Amino acid sequence: MIVNVEIRKDDELNSENKYNNPLEIKKIKKLLNLEELEYASPVIKDILQIKKNNISYLVNKEKCDFSFRVILYLRLSVEDGDLIDGDVSKSIRNQLLLLLDECNKNKWRVVGIFCEDGISGGDDNRPEWKKSLKFCECNRTDIMLCKSQSRFSRSMEMIEKYLHTEFIKWGIRFVGIVDKADTNNKGNKKTRQINGLTNEWQIEDQSINVRRIMQNKRQNGLFISANPPYGYLRDEKDKEHLVIDNEAAEVIRRIYKEYLDGVNCHCIARKLNEDLIPTRIEHMKKVGVNIGKSKAPRIINYKTEKGDTLKSIAEKYNLFPIEIMETNNIMEHLDMSIMKKEISEQELIEGHILKIPKKIIWDDGMIREILRNEIYTGCLVYGKTVNKSYKDRTKIRISRQEWNKVLNCHEAIIERDVWEKVRDKLLSNTNNTRTTGKNLFAKKLYCSCCGRGMQKSKDTRNGQGDYYISCRTVNKVGRFCDNRKQIAKSVLEKIILDKINEQLDKYYDKKIVEDKYNDIKYGNIANQIEKLKMQYNNLEYTLTEKTNRLSILYEDRVNGTLTLEEFKTLKQNIDNEILKYSNERNNIDLQIKELEEQRLKNDFEQNELFEKYRRIEALTPEILNEFVEKIYLGKYNEASNSREIKIIWNIDKKEEIV
Repeated sequence: MIVNVEIRKDDELNSENKYNNPLEIKKIKKLLNLEELEYASPVIKDILQIKKNNISYLVNKEKCDFSFRVILYLRLSVEDGDLIDGDVSKSIRNQLLLLLDECNKNKWRVVGIFCEDGISGGDDNRPEWKKSLKFCECNRTDIMLCKSQSRFSRSMEMIEKYLHTEFIKWGIRFVGIVDKADTNNKGNKKTRQINGLTNEWQIEDQSINVRRIMQNKRQNGLFISANPPYGYLRDEKDKEHLVIDNEAAEVIRRIYKEYLDGVNCHCIARKLNEDLIPTRIEHMKKVGVNIGKSKAPRIINYKTEKGDTLKSIAEKYNLFPIEIMETNNIMEHLDMSIMKKEISEQELIEGHILKIPKKIIWDDGMIREILRNEIYTGCLVYGKTVNKSYKDRTKIRISRQEWNKVLNCHEAIIERDVWEKVRDKLLSNTNNTRTTGKNLFAKKLYCSCCGRGMQKSKDTRNGQGDYYISCRTVNKVGRFCDNRKQIAKSVLEKIILDKINEQLDKYYDKKIVEDKYNDIKYGNIANQIEKLKMQYNNLEYTLTEKTNRLSILYEDRVNGTLTLEEFKTLKQNIDNEILKYSNERNNIDLQIKELEEQRLKNDFEQNELFEKYRRIEALTPEILNEFVEKIYLGKYNEASNSREIKIIWNIDKKEEIV
């Protein structure tokens, strides 16, 4: 029997718009000509109720002759003090109305609206901000309009770079309404610079104060992270206190019990998936916890082939047939008297498109994370990472010895002695599974099928304990790779060793080999020196500019244009910049000298190397690194009893298939 699966399109979901306010929307649309709008950020699309993914209209050419093009940049964060009773959208709409009123007053045409929601002005990696700058660079606007200069950036470096340098090159005018910042007004440049410094100091002070408050709360055992860990929920009476989520807690207890009973992490994950136990994210959604912006489930379009069944497709993607049925609404079109098992085993019509859900499932890493998490003992651990600075949000890992712990902050799910037993077992298993000696093929050997690194494992079944090479994704839950056949480490070593010796025998013309070696080794050095010299010249030019600015600053002080306080502030800023660029220039100069010395070294070591490797008897990591860049291990072919091995050589970068 062949099942004819009818695939039906999902009904369009009409979710409530959080920015919905008919009167304000009507007022905004009255001030804004949508036909001239070339770009709108997602938040603005929600406000304006625009459903199109891309906004691209032909601009009225008659208007282009007498009106300037303008882009609006809106930004909202807690530091700006604009949150009104937690209503983020209200402040954004207020900003938008303010900017549109200004555009209407000056008869400017709005061609783009960029909006950042909840991002600090000290962050230089704002996506919408970068898009707006690209808009300016490509000459798609004449004016950038903001509520104030602080909306654009709270970094003095960015203010100088763009408002006073790049925007001038691009012919872009910047206007801030509230603080009356206008790059067309030469007279208020100093005011803009002083405001830039003030804004930067403000955000730095605020960052310090926030860190102190957070530190104090953590020391008192309060939970202040964004989302509660799996197994806990926030107390409705006290949002900074955790209470046990009974359903998830039972899963955690099960994981600990099974692990102590001797079940490994892989098997635990597989059993949880078989029992349809939801993962953390799925469970949080189920209990109504807001876990932030979540991506829509990934859907794979699968074209059915001859002999396919729902069961075979489900096994291929590590799913259950019922999940594919529900995703494609198959159950609605079938007689419910037919058993689900029978349906899943029947052959599908060839050429139909099935939607395959790519869901998040339990894997080894999730299990280990739960087993290692000390929070389940009632202990709060913090201070694992720290930001580089208030400007750079890059996380720096702190050593385990320096972590801070507060005991008995909340009710424990796992007893302390049980958790310690699990921890000791995890450490013991980690040490036992580590192979002795350095892995010969570390960061050299990759799978041709999935592209991931290969791993070395020990087989003790034959009593000899031989090492074998296999793809590291083969046994992972939820991951698939057809390269399942292992290869003995000794066999692979012999193949690679023979190929290296073949290369030496074939190409060993000392002069040719040396030339090739020099081209790579010393050619790279020459390129590095050239790049460093360019950087050096750029810094020389920058330092000259800073010195000239300092001279102008003295003249302004003498003429009485600047007050003493303004002069001191601006001079200190320029002095710091000069010191910074001077240090960079000196460091580059030192690097250039070191590279030139390296390039002029005697070729004795090189000659010795090639004589030493004239004929290689044993493969070592050093030899492998000298000659081989990468090795790709292909899938085993049962018919020919062989597999393809691709070697990329270090010297000439050529590929060789074995």
